[in-house]
Amino acid sequence: MTDRYDEEGPGGRSPPPRDSVLALLADSAFSHLVIGSLTVLFWRGLWEFLNRNLTPDDPELGAWICFAAGNAGLVALSLSQNLWKTYVTSRDVRSPRWIVGYHVYTYALGALNVLHWRGLWSLLDIYTGISELSCWISLAVGQGVTWLLRCSKCSVAPPLWVEIDNSPEFFLHSGRFYPEFRLTAGCVFDSIFTVFVVHQATILYWRGTWELFDVYLFPDDPHASAVYTFLCSFVLHAFVCLLQPLLNSLYRFSAARSPRHARTWHWLLETIVYFVGNPVCVTHWRGVWNLCTVYSVDYEHQDAIDVATHLLGIGALMLMMCGHSVTTRGCALDGDSPVEEGCMFSNRYLRYWFDGRRYACDDDRKQHPPPPPLTRKDETKQQSRWKTSAEKRSQECQSAYADQQRLSQPLRPRHLQFNNNNNNSKIDSSPANTAPIVLQITYV
Repeated sequence: MTDRYDEEGPGGRSPPPRDSVLALLADSAFSHLVIGSLTVLFWRGLWEFLNRNLTPDDPELGAWICFAAGNAGLVALSLSQNLWKTYVTSRDVRSPRWIVGYHVYTYALGALNVLHWRGLWSLLDIYTGISELSCWISLAVGQGVTWLLRCSKCSVAPPLWVEIDNSPEFFLHSGRFYPEFRLTAGCVFDSIFTVFVVHQATILYWRGTWELFDVYLFPDDPHASAVYTFLCSFVLHAFVCLLQPLLNSLYRFSAARSPRHARTWHWLLETIVYFVGNPVCVTHWRGVWNLCTVYSVDYEHQDAIDVATHLLGIGALMLMMCGHSVTTRGCALDGDSPVEEGCMFSNRYLRYWFDGRRYACDDDRKQHPPPPPLTRKDETKQQSRWKTSAEKRSQECQSAYADQQRLSQPLRPRHLQFNNNNNNSKIDSSPANTAPIVLQITYV
């Protein structure tokens, strides 16, 4: 999720190109039909299995058990995320540490998500019932809290969101106020707040939207209701695919033309796209979930069917390297997306594998983010340091060049002096009278 530059990225790297509409449609169709459906199978299998086997004579107690276990487990994983990063992180997908650690973590987090959601959802059904008023209040509270906290993104799920299992943010549980976790009182409170407030608001939104369809869309015909909901998800998804490039262009335009107010415009644009996009996830899940219920309700061995669909969903997704898509964690803020990814849903799966250059660049920027822009004062200081350093290097080069020129010149004699020890004005060349002559040469 990164690209901030039109010509060159940080460090001279060119920004990745925009996705074509055809690639966007292909990825959306694949995630809608395959990844999203497998994710629903994982959730539904465990959820329905718990409905029949976890305190079947006391649904209220079972709901409270799920609620307590889910919240406690999510808070524990959030507080221990640095330990997971330190001892489990591996970029080699063939190493035993990655194979065991990543898959165990994915399944544990996904199971805790199911417990958490089932607990609160069932408690609301028990204490408030399934009625028009209950559904509208649940939807209004959930949507209102997510808008107030700027976290509508937390309601996104497959098919509009896909995460590859080797993501550098695999173990990250970002909080509402602290994007990076440190073992401080503020970060601990933020982790608890994110689980108990942000995630609960997301469940309220999903429950209200889901059960409104139960109330209004063929309440006496479960099969027709499921089919029409599934078809509705296709229509909404197609509309969102056409809406994303338009809003992304406005997102870029606001960043380029109005930097002072860009944050406000970005928040507004992403709020709009998630308001339209989140119902895609709810209708898709409801359609697949209820179709599975309709076609499997008359069969015996319901527990075996639920376990098989549960394992089929998570197993297939893990083989596809996107098993982490069954999880929900952390908190992302509306309007904080980089320019290239603003108002674009992160469901890149086919594009990830067929456009490795782009996403290798994305991963590199996530691990090595660009430095913040320099202020005018910092630029002046930097230029002054560069000038002083350049002058010093120039003087050193001139001195070294002069020394090299001096040493490379040939030695020239200044004068010659002949010394005859006999002090004769005429030198006798006969062997008997010849005295040694000393030649002294003085060099410059």
